[in-house]
This record gives sequence, structure tokens and C-alpha cells, in this order.
Amino acid sequence: MHKAIIRHAYEATIDRVARLTTYVMAHELGDSEYELTERCRRLAIDDLILLAVSMRRLIEATKLVAICQNAQISTAKFLVEDYRANVFRDEKTSVWETLGTIIHSRSIQIWDNEVQLVVLERFTRDAIDDETLRLKSKRLNPICYIKSDKKQTCIFLDELCSRSTEILENVRDECDKNKIYLDSMFSEI
Repeated sequence: MHKAIIRHAYEATIDRVARLTTYVMAHELGDSEYELTERCRRLAIDDLILLAVSMRRLIEATKLVAICQNAQISTAKFLVEDYRANVFRDEKTSVWETLGTIIHSRSIQIWDNEVQLVVLERFTRDAIDDETLRLKSKRLNPICYIKSDKKQTCIFLDELCSRSTEILENVRDECDKNKIYLDSMFSEI
């Protein structure tokens, strides 16, 4: 195990999980803050990509691929009825597969309010009307829409953060066994 690679990938991974968890927990900034809200979304997408790259590197370096393949998260589905979006958990997919889809993505979007889903659904049916445009935004658990050449999926960002944290616990245990200390206080030892 290459200590420097593991430490660097660990630090990058934990930083991205922390930032994405903060994004998930943040309250909506309000309609007047559209530019700020969009910037937060773009930063979260950047963090998602960096999380995928650094976490894959960390998992491969610590030889914990099987643990990551077995860690499951739910895919998201949504239905729009009467200008309301109902979001629910659907099938399971592995964190490992999700990281690969993110890394090889052509497009990533984060949907974090009901209006985005209603407008998206109505736009695909050419049904945007005055009622759609008057909708008040309701904050949702952020959903990541990821499209790659091979696959498109929607996942819940909070679940990815939660499973990533669990995987990081396994990484710390494995590194402790191999005397690779990830705590910054001991990293020079």
C-alpha cells in the first residue's frame, strides 16, 4: 500500500463527503437567491465528481473494492401529479457502480426542489402552463441525475454520503491494520 496516495485520496474523499453532507443538510436559500442557489448546485456537482475520483482511488489503493461493491444505495424515482412531485426510493445499486457512472458521466444534474421536477416532467410533455410557472419551491432531499454513455440513473445524495462514510470507516480500519495513520495528528509518523 502506497501511504502517500492513500493519505491524499483519504483527505480528498473526506473533504468532499463533508461538503456534500453540508449541501444536503442546508436549507433552501429562497427565490431571491437564485444565483447563489445555482452556484451551490454547481459546486456540489464538482464535489460529487471529485468524490468519485478520489474515493475510487482510495478504495483501489486499500484493496477494499469488494466492500464498495457490496455497499448499496437506492435509486430515485419521481412521479408528478397535479403540480406536486412525489419522490420515492426504487431499486438498489452499488456505490462502486455509482462512482464509475459519475466518473464516466456526460451529464450530471442535482435536483433539490419540487419545482425542478414538475417543470422537467411538464417540459417533456410540452405542458408548461401558468400554473407550473406559479409553483412555490419546496425543498427536496437532493437527487443526482447522472448520465453516462452506458447508463443513466438518479440517486439520493444523502445515501451516497452515508454509505461513503461507512466505507471510510472500513478504510480507516484497514489502514490501522497496516500502520497507515490517517488522522492528521499522526500522519507524519
